[in-house]
Amino acid sequence: METAIACHYVTPADADHYNILYSARAAEWIIDCATVKATQVLGEKHFAFVAMKDMSFKKSVPVGAIVILEAKLAQAGRSSLTIDVSMNCGETEVLTAAIVFVCIDDNRDPMPHGVTL
Repeated sequence: METAIACHYVTPADADHYNILYSARAAEWIIDCATVKATQVLGEKHFAFVAMKDMSFKKSVPVGAIVILEAKLAQAGRSSLTIDVSMNCGETEVLTAAIVFVCIDDNRDPMPHGVTL
């Protein structure tokens, strides 16, 4: 199954007062990349973000760095999908997280998505 990939250049607007990538901006990028992957998997079906699990910084990312995010389908439940996302700076993995989405119907109730791994 294909991987969703995103690239970002870390600017001062993305950084905290120490000039390293602000965790909230990293979370935004992670959710965006995971959403692309969920869209690849679910196509036209509606889904909602429900959780970010285990977001873990392994190394700080300075202003001026280029980061690459990769999102892969990790688990498929009856109505949920878990997408694992990693962020790399060069050859170094700097952050990981797991994002959970739930497939929903027109009433916004969970519904089976039919995805299997």
